[in-house]
Amino acid sequence: MIRLLRELPPETGIFQSDFTAARVYATMQSYGFRDPHTQFFAQTNARNTVTAVLDIRDGTCVLAATPDADHEELNLFLPMSDTRHVLCAEDAAKILTLDVHTTRCIVRRVDHAKQTAQSENVEIARELSELYTFLCRCFDVMPPRETWLADFALRRRAQTAEAYFLRDNQNNLLGTASVLARTSHIIFLGGVGTIPEARNQGVARRLLQAITSQYPSHDCYLICKTELLPFYAKSGFSLVSHWIESKTDRKD
Repeated sequence: MIRLLRELPPETGIFQSDFTAARVYATMQSYGFRDPHTQFFAQTNARNTVTAVLDIRDGTCVLAATPDADHEELNLFLPMSDTRHVLCAEDAAKILTLDVHTTRCIVRRVDHAKQTAQSENVEIARELSELYTFLCRCFDVMPPRETWLADFALRRRAQTAEAYFLRDNQNNLLGTASVLARTSHIIFLGGVGTIPEARNQGVARRLLQAITSQYPSHDCYLICKTELLPFYAKSGFSLVSHWIESKTDRKD
């Protein structure tokens, strides 16, 4: 049975064992349950065990499902919900027979405590407008400014997200990286960017080491393009799965 969540569930079961479910849990902590544009659903079995969780916002669904989930029910539910795109791990996409639109890599780092953090010149990016402007220098495509600022500010207030800068000795910004979501045992990293003139100088690696060293008991996850796997491997990350974006046949 799939039901609408109206309060934060216990951080057990799927929320402890599944990367995507942990990410949804962090979003619940950030957004709460009063935003009319954001809805969270849980599928439970006869023993009242959560077998799938869904975060539906702005036409996109982030989905986590266990092998024991009622996949027939999920396949019926998704096209009928306010969903145009589904984001999920590869295993869930295969079980639900979703049509793959794009694929990225999910990488994990669990040995960060063994590496020496180089935290000099790494600081918290306190001004989000400055962070957004800098990210636009690093990436060709960014979400609309006001949408991005509102989302990150919300996550920061909930203490599930934080952003960091790396500067040179002349105080020039070189790179940035962020904790986009955090639970009691997992952090999800993203927004790793370096300005073109500072690339291939270890900027991103120093940022990642400085951030992950602050969470010695957490597993660190990140989604990246396939061509960036060699870089993240050098930073202690290994491939664990693939991140799938699928389009649904929405029924209006």
